[in-house]
Amino acid sequence: MKRSNDPTVVKRAMIVLHSFQGFSPPKIAQLVLWSEDGVRRVIKDHNRLGRDALYPKKSTGPEPKFTPEIRKTFVTFALSRP
Repeated sequence: MKRSNDPTVVKRAMIVLHSFQGFSPPKIAQLVLWSEDGVRRVIKDHNRLGRDALYPKKSTGPEPKFTPEIRKTFVTFALSRP
């Protein structure tokens, strides 16, 4: 059995366990202090993906908004003498 210290994984596993035990999404939401929509999404993801749904995909974030010209200006300014 795999164990995790990640609170998101633990919470998602609790949601799946409560669902398997027959609790309704509103009741599960009360137990784990999440929204009903979030609970339903986790249950649907688990039904679709299986155990992989417990481990959320980490977002890399948006692309930088600096053009090469602006970046060059910042580097020049940062490397200039005070």
